[in-house]
Amino acid sequence: MSVNVARQVVPVVPEVGAAEPVLPQAIAFGPEERRLFGWYHAPRGTPRRMGVVLCNPLGYEAMPAHRTYRHLAARLAEAGFAVLRFDYDGTGDSSGYDDEPGRVAAWLASIGTAIDEVKRRSGTAQVCLFGLRLGGLFALTTASAREDVGALMLWATPATGRAYVRELRAFRQIKEKDSVGPPREAPTPGEEIAGYLLLPETADGLSGLRPLETPTRAVRQALLIGRDDLPGAEAQISKHLTACGVSVSAPTVPGYSAAMRDAEFTELPEAALGTLVDWLRRADDSSEGPALAGKATSAGAAASESVLVCLAHGGAQVRERAVRYGREGRLFGIVAESASDAPSSDRVGVLFVSVGANHRTGPNRMHVTLSRELASRGFVAMRLDIAGVGDSPAAPGEREHPLYSKASVRDIQEAMDWLGNAYGLRRYVVASLCSGAFLTFHASVQDERVAGQVLINPQTFVWRAGDSLVIKQREQRPAYETSFKSTRFYRTAVLRKETWRRLLRGEIQVRRIARELLSRAVKRAQTLPLPGPLQGAEQREHLAVRRSFSALVDRGVQSLLVYSANDGGLDVIERYLGPRARRLANKPNFRMEIVDGPDHTFTPLWSQAYLGTLILEFVTTHFG
Repeated sequence: MSVNVARQVVPVVPEVGAAEPVLPQAIAFGPEERRLFGWYHAPRGTPRRMGVVLCNPLGYEAMPAHRTYRHLAARLAEAGFAVLRFDYDGTGDSSGYDDEPGRVAAWLASIGTAIDEVKRRSGTAQVCLFGLRLGGLFALTTASAREDVGALMLWATPATGRAYVRELRAFRQIKEKDSVGPPREAPTPGEEIAGYLLLPETADGLSGLRPLETPTRAVRQALLIGRDDLPGAEAQISKHLTACGVSVSAPTVPGYSAAMRDAEFTELPEAALGTLVDWLRRADDSSEGPALAGKATSAGAAASESVLVCLAHGGAQVRERAVRYGREGRLFGIVAESASDAPSSDRVGVLFVSVGANHRTGPNRMHVTLSRELASRGFVAMRLDIAGVGDSPAAPGEREHPLYSKASVRDIQEAMDWLGNAYGLRRYVVASLCSGAFLTFHASVQDERVAGQVLINPQTFVWRAGDSLVIKQREQRPAYETSFKSTRFYRTAVLRKETWRRLLRGEIQVRRIARELLSRAVKRAQTLPLPGPLQGAEQREHLAVRRSFSALVDRGVQSLLVYSANDGGLDVIERYLGPRARRLANKPNFRMEIVDGPDHTFTPLWSQAYLGTLILEFVTTHFG
């Protein structure tokens, strides 16, 4: 296959015709050496006077917020606003990493670049900035430095960066209570905040943000919405903005707590979304100036607009492009390849499947880092959103967040089809965590193009309609409060003095743990071998999963299973394959790695690095 075919770019353009919703345009914009990734939502109908830039929160909070931001952007575009949502430098799908210097300056500069971009595309002269949490603080800071920010919509925004950093550190201390072992390596300089690195320079830069000490320049109207679970800083911010001559509206609107749960449990904050759109309509109607101050660029994307050239963490240059594929072009993924060498069709393609209801970047941005590193080593790697998750909209009549649906296996197959047509690839490695690992396993069973699978902490291999999403792992509360650990963890814990101290302090939910362990014992009993006529549903399902693993091994599929030693899913796999998967442990193409210390999503930075090394070595050793 020629180089030109391999590097042919398929731009992402708004979907037209009867299919709904109208899809936004994926773009790479900003400086050539530090491109940002974003979505441009072109206005429907008569364009409004103001463009809108959505400023993300950071770190863990950006994951559950993604769904709210996507829906808000779509509704604003439907109301006639040109909208840009994007990832800051070093976050999401944009260039860069969180261990680089100058993070706060880069994040604020990213907002300025986004403002210029939406103005260029839409022809508007003024913009409204929306921000949730730290995104709101960034928006407020930016408004004090620019003449083209005419309105602000701030949600659950802290008054100062120092207050925000205090919250981060309090959250870290809560998470550390759930720590089950020391790191294997010396900690990285800086602080770990829910799987993300906060360098001392970054913490100092955030703490130095004091936008209430500087007047806004051009803001005339502002909407402030607080949290519905905790008091916020709306009164302080309102006082400051009012003193600057800004007309402030601060209604009480529910929705924050439901929108910011773990992503699989998020609920769209309908009341808040409606309030934001209606308020901005009125603000735009009352604003002065022409509907369009300049000439808008064409909404049709040049091929280069969906291409982002960036660096892998090791320093090699890679090329990424946004693609839509599959049924009606609804599925979305980002493909990474080497920027210097033509990909070989003899190598495997690597697919990273979205995890739970989180979009394609993966836990702690793992999929971004790994796909770029694999691209630098000559592989083609795609990180993809299954239908109903991230930026792959659900099909008409289907719901969002279709976790543990075998129908989603077809989405993985569609990605393989697309890569096969674009690059001539014939074999694939598929990797993911938790519910994504469930889909990975079933894709491996169903499709012989899968030559390798990486399953990270899968919680189940069998799913029935109506099963609870809790799946032994978590409820609709933070995982550090409710997670069930592996049985081996509890066996070890009873020998520790600290366990008994916590028990006396009432910090251990003994009854819930006892019920869980009893449930596991019952399930183990239900999977004991019985003659065919005596087998119930549990025995039949148990045998089907065990046979599927054996069939994959016999087919020559390379399998890497990685479990946190304390993860409840470890009990599940050991029911099928025995302790430490001894039924298949002697097979050369099967490996199970049990890692002491990390939580379900490999949050600690040392464990992220260890997991990344395991995956890279697996792919390069067997398929390099």
